[in-house]
Amino acid sequence: MTNKTLTREEWTRRFAARMMEVGGVLEHAAMDMAVAAAAENLEYNGDEWQDPEDDADVEMSYWENDE
Repeated sequence: MTNKTLTREEWTRRFAARMMEVGGVLEHAAMDMAVAAAAENLEYNGDEWQDPEDDADVEMSYWENDE
C-alpha cells in the first residue's frame, strides 16, 4: 500500500518502531536500518511511500532464511 501523505521522518520512525517491537532490534540499530530502508524506498518508489510496517516485516522475513 502506498501513502503520499506520509513524511520520510514519520516513515522512518514507524519502520524503526516495528523493527524494535517485532524484531527486538536496539533503537540505534533500528534507526540505522530505517534510514537505509527509507533511502531505498525513495529510490524505487519516489514520493509514494510504502507501508513502513509492511516493509519492516518483509525485511525481517529475510532473517529467518539466514540460518
